[in-house]
Amino acid sequence: EEITHELWEEIMQGSAIRRTGYQGFKRNLSFAKKS
Repeated sequence: EEITHELWEEIMQGSAIRRTGYQGFKRNLSFAKKS
C-alpha cells in the first residue's frame, strides 16, 4: 500500500515520528522490508 505525502502529513500531525520526514520514513520502511 502506498502512502502519499498528503496522507503522511494528515496521519502524522502532532506525532514525534513526523520529525523523520516523509522521505526518511519511506527509507526506513524500505530498510525494514529488506530485513
